[in-house]
This record gives sequence, structure tokens and C-alpha cells, in this order.
Amino acid sequence: MAGKLKHDLTGQKFGRITVIKRIDRPIGDRSDTRWLCECECGSVKEIVSASLLGGKTKSCGCLSREIHSALKIAENTANGVYDDISGKRFGRLTAIEYTYKKNGIKKRLHIRCKCDCGKEVEIQSNSVLNGATNSCGCINNEKATERINAYKKKATIDGTCIIKISNMQPYKSNISGVRGVSVRGSAYVARITFKKKTYHLGKFDTIEEAASIRKEAEDKIFGEFLEWYYEKHPEMKKDAK
Repeated sequence: MAGKLKHDLTGQKFGRITVIKRIDRPIGDRSDTRWLCECECGSVKEIVSASLLGGKTKSCGCLSREIHSALKIAENTANGVYDDISGKRFGRLTAIEYTYKKNGIKKRLHIRCKCDCGKEVEIQSNSVLNGATNSCGCINNEKATERINAYKKKATIDGTCIIKISNMQPYKSNISGVRGVSVRGSAYVARITFKKKTYHLGKFDTIEEAASIRKEAEDKIFGEFLEWYYEKHPEMKKDAK
């Protein structure tokens, strides 16, 4: 049985490093005790006791990389290689500072920005400077929402949504497996809703009977309505499907 450690580092923090557990050594191995550690950046690595206790290791290496990147940015800004962009506006983005960020296997120059919506993001510098990116993504989200709302408005008539009656897949909460058919004890209840009014089609002993009646109602009520609607709005037919 291994002897008790003089210094149990489990759970202790050293800079950005948190010690997870000791790494068991093979019998006879007299090298320094190693510890499995997790850095604040999320990476995990093994570090020897002396490096932790002596203050030599305070991160997985990300701290020194950040310091090196910051010095490089400061040097290039001072020499006029990079413009001072702090506080400059690019659409909805306000630039804070340059950063280096790994993109694939290469580190590329980014700009840390704060968007008007409050979100902070790091974006490749050329994308910000040439105007290709002018928000954290909220502009595209807003445009997408506007398109969806406009589509829904056009696709809803008298409280009836074309998308819903074109797609007869059952809802997730439906336990019968058939749209418009619910289970009530040992019976199956069929109903259909059209223009905000629900029509009760009956109670049946089998799912097959209920599904058949529901399908007849769909073909008659929805079918005639969809035929009229797509004749009036042919551009909506592809999108609805």
C-alpha cells in the first residue's frame, strides 16, 4: 500500500490549474508525484508536484500564449501595423481590443467586440474591418424572425395555419400515433379543428376506425381549403411541404 502523501494537492488551485487527482506510479518509480489537472480553459494535463508547489506551472500553457499574444498586439499597434480600434463602431459592434484566436490549426487576429444587444464576441479582424460582419449575429436572427413571422401571417387564414394542416404528423404529446385522435380509457376519440372551431367526429373502439373517420374529414375539410389556397398562393405550396 502506498504511503500517505506529505502534500495531498487534490482540489487545490494553482493559478488557473485545479488538481483533480494523483496519478498512480508503477511500483519502484521514484520520480516526482504527478497530478491530473484541469485548466480554466478546459484542457486537462499531467503536472508534477514540484512545478505546482514551486509556482512554475499556473496554467496548461494558455496563460503564456495569451501574454505573448497581448505583447505581440501591443507591439504591432505601437509600430502602426495595427490601427488602434478600441471604441470604434462597426455597425452594431463596438471594438474592444485585438485578440489572437485559434481558427483550425492556425492562430488568427480577431477583434473582441461588444454588440448593441449586449453580447461580447470575438470575430476575425478582416471580417469586421471590411464590413462583412456588423453584429454578433442578432441582425440575421432578427431578419430570419421577420421572414418567419411574415410567412406565418401569409400562411394563416381565419385562424387556420396552412403548415399545420399540410403536415399531418402527430404532435409529440399524441399517444395514439394518429393526428386528431386521442385515447380516452379504452376508446379512441376523433376530432378535427378548422378555422378555430373543433368538430367532434365520434368515439370508436379501435384506432383504425378513428383514424379512418379522421382521414375522411381531413380530405374533405382540409383538402378543399388547401386546393383553394394553393390556387390563390401557388408560391406557398413548396414551402408548406
